[in-house]
Parts: sequence; structure tokens; C-alpha cells
Amino acid sequence: MDIGAIVLHKLLKDKSLDAWAKLRLAFLDPAYSSLYSAINKYYTTYNCIPGFDDLEVTSRDTPLTRALASLKDLEVPEVDLDTALDALIDNYTQNETLRLIDKFLDKITLMNTEEIKDSLSGLLMSLDEKTHTSETIILMNNVNIFVETDAETHIKFPLGLNNTFDAAIGGAFRQELVLLGGKRGAGKSIVCSNIVANQYEQGNTSVYFTIEMTAAETMQRMMAILAGVDHVAIRQNKLSFDEILRLARARAAMFENGQEAFDAFVVHQNRFKFEADINRNYKLKADNQIIVIDDRSLSLAALDLHLQKIKAQFGDKFTVATVDYLNQIQVPGMENCMYVWTNQFFISKILKEYARKY
Repeated sequence: MDIGAIVLHKLLKDKSLDAWAKLRLAFLDPAYSSLYSAINKYYTTYNCIPGFDDLEVTSRDTPLTRALASLKDLEVPEVDLDTALDALIDNYTQNETLRLIDKFLDKITLMNTEEIKDSLSGLLMSLDEKTHTSETIILMNNVNIFVETDAETHIKFPLGLNNTFDAAIGGAFRQELVLLGGKRGAGKSIVCSNIVANQYEQGNTSVYFTIEMTAAETMQRMMAILAGVDHVAIRQNKLSFDEILRLARARAAMFENGQEAFDAFVVHQNRFKFEADINRNYKLKADNQIIVIDDRSLSLAALDLHLQKIKAQFGDKFTVATVDYLNQIQVPGMENCMYVWTNQFFISKILKEYARKY
């Protein structure tokens, strides 16, 4: 069965703009390239999808005319266009996956562990780019301009930096990419830490990708924010008992039934025993967490894979991902180019795609 022929037949019959938006030339047999080009030319000229008669009138290409006649007389099974298109994309994805895996297996014996993982992540990203068909055609009657407050919470949320800022912008959209710029020591990481800490306090889950700071330093900074304790005092291990108490209370709140461990700590007052007890015997809250990923060689492919896993686990409770910082993300072919603006533009574009994707 020629699935490509079925899709093209139904496309020209139904004149579906949604289906055309999802169809790629790569999905089709090369024999249909001239027909695909003719449809694309007609769409570009008249801003609508042609039917069989439309292409026959505008086409002077005899081979194309014969192809149209053959396609028009095709016996098509009783299946809707969307189903046929999904089958075509699945078939392309299967073949492309096998091709990429064969290419990967040819080189696997020359790779170390990190290279293997990066290559597999790159394979997934390549497949996603080649089969990205999430476009939706929106007409004027498909969008509501007046949105109820409750509905808006599904697409926007407050960053939590301060009330004035959130009131002014009305919250951040889930698909937004926010870039913070500033000189070294200006406070970019502090702002990111505050955003993540505030998402946690709102009952959400966020991830902090740290490239320069260690995971421990990053988490200590956010614990200082949550507990209202001086970060330097934590790093230098010069905490008063009141500060230890506040940190323990904030730490206990991250775990289910963590109050039990905190109550026990108030009695024995051994902070090391408290932390060992709560880490060993209590579970983190299922959908209210701070995740820190410490990766000195963070790549776009690895970033994509981490986001995919976190989104799958936490769903809509996953609100913010921060990357500290953008120009240290590793991109194949762009090594040692962290101060080149064109590379940062490229990385920003990919991060924007990830923001929309997840």
C-alpha cells in the first residue's frame, strides 16, 4: 500500500490546510516531489490548498498531468486524512530511526560513555526536528480574546520575584524564554535562584542547570533564600542555632511527613543526625521539588533529554527551567566560541523551541 499516494489523494480531495501544514516532502517517495512542489506553488500563489481540478488547470507539465490522473483514479481505503498522515509519518520515522541507528552503530566502538549518551540524545533531537508536525492552523473564530482568570492560570504563572514585578507583567507565559544579561557579579544567578525558590514556595517544581557553580553551592543558595539565612554563613559553616533551626524547618518541609524529623531534631539538636534521618527515611514531595543538574559540559541534546524526563514526571507542575548560563552550553562545531554572539543567538533560538515544546 502506497501511504504517500493515499495522503496526497485525500489532501487534494479535502483541501485540508492542517494536513498540509504537517506534510513534509521528506515523508513522501521522491516520485511525488514534482506533485508536492505543484501543491506548494499553488498554495503560495493563492493561499489555499488546490483540488485535483485546480492543479489540472494550472499545470502544463505532461508528466504531472499523468501523475494527477493516476492519483485521482486511485482506490483509496475508508480512512480519514489525519489517520493516513499519521501512518505516513510513522513509516518515515521508523525508516529514519533505523538509518540513524545504523550510522550510530558504525561508530559506537570508537565512543566513550559520554559520547554515546550525547549521540543518542542527538539522535532523538534529529528525529524530533525532522518529524516536528505540531503546527496548528488557527482561524479567527478559534481564539478567545476574553479569558477568565481561572483559565489564565494554566498558561501564566507569577515568577515570584516581587509583587510589583508580577503585577506589572501579569505573570510569565509557560512558553516564554526570558534572558537575563549583566556583567560578572551583577546578580544573574541570584535572580535565577530566587525564581526557582519562589516556584517551590508556590508548590511547583523547577530545575536549575548549573554549569559554573557546583550543585551543592546552588542548592545551599536556594536553601538560604527559603530559610531566610545568610548564604555566606552556610558556606563558612558559621551558623547560629536559630539559623540552623530555620534551615532544618525549610529542609523538613521538602519531605512528606518531614515535620516528624524536625520535631525529633528540636529534641536532640544534632543537625547531622537530622539530615541523615530525613534523607534516608522520608520521601520528597511528589510534585513540589527543586532539581539541580550540575553539568560542566551541558549540551543542547542533554538539556532536551533532561527536560523531557522532568516534564514526563511532573507535568504541569513543572513551571521553570533555568540555565546558568547560556553561552557555556556546548554545541557541536561551536566549541570554544562562548563569546561569539551568533552562537548565542543560535542557542537562544533552540532554548525558545524547548520552552514551547515543554
